[in-house]
Order: sequence, then structure tokens, then C-alpha cells
Amino acid sequence: MWHFSIADSATIIEGVLEYRAAEYSLNFARLPGLSPEQTSGQDDLTSIAVGTLQLEIAVQTRALLYAWGYFPNTAWVRRPLAPPEMKRGSVSLRPPLPTLSRGVALEYIAAKSWRIEYDEGSGWLYFGDGAAAERVILFASNTAISLRADKVVALWLRPLMV
Repeated sequence: MWHFSIADSATIIEGVLEYRAAEYSLNFARLPGLSPEQTSGQDDLTSIAVGTLQLEIAVQTRALLYAWGYFPNTAWVRRPLAPPEMKRGSVSLRPPLPTLSRGVALEYIAAKSWRIEYDEGSGWLYFGDGAAAERVILFASNTAISLRADKVVALWLRPLMV
């Protein structure tokens, strides 16, 4: 299992996270005018497959950028959610690591048993294993990762429904 490091930062990847119901998919559109540190290493991208959802990663910096991919709403359990406190920051894969190659996704096997819950009132989606998180980091617009012992236990997503 991989480990992640966190750097507290007021800067996150800015963009629009959308859920496209007709395509059963999430899309993240980065906003123009990103700073150099936000775009560094983004010419070579890969992703971590969390089920059918992808977490985009910059190969050089190993930084998580945003979520996207096939994410059918037919499996979502609708119920009220209480999103945790989220701190802004950047999240990166840390050694020991598998080799990261442009366009070759890595599979996060632990996510195979994760559940998906959706709060229609707040718009938040929870995709995780139910374990309590030690830290929840907002690393992109409306996109957060929950970590326990530097391992991913959940994702929190708040897409615009289109």
C-alpha cells in the first residue's frame, strides 16, 4: 500500500468538478491562469484508479491534482452526510513507490470494497471504507482526501450536477 505526504498550503488546484449524469462520470476542468507550482510536472500525467474513479497525478512531482472518471450514480446510497473539517493543502505519493509512467494508471486495490454515499441536500459525495480519518485535505476545488496513518481511507467530492 502506498503512503502519502501532506504539505499545508493555502493554494489548491482550482477548477470546476462536474458530475455528468448522462455519462455517469466526473470531470474536472482546471481554471486558466494557474500558477507555475500548480502546473509543474503536469505535462506527464498518470492516475491512481480508485475503482473506476481516477486521481490524476503529476509524474514528476507525484502530486495529486484532481479526480475524474466513470462513477455511476446508480450505486450511490442517498443519505445525509456530515463532511469533516477539511484543511487546504497538497498531497503527494511518497516512497517507496511503484514506477510512475505517463498514461499508465495504478490500481488502488483497497478501494474495491469502498461504499459511495451521496447527500442531495449538501451535494457532498463520500467514497470510502468507513474508517475514521486523522486528516482530511482539500487538494483541489471540491475534492478532498481522507488519510489515516498516511493511507487513503476516503475521498470527499462535491461536484456540480450537470
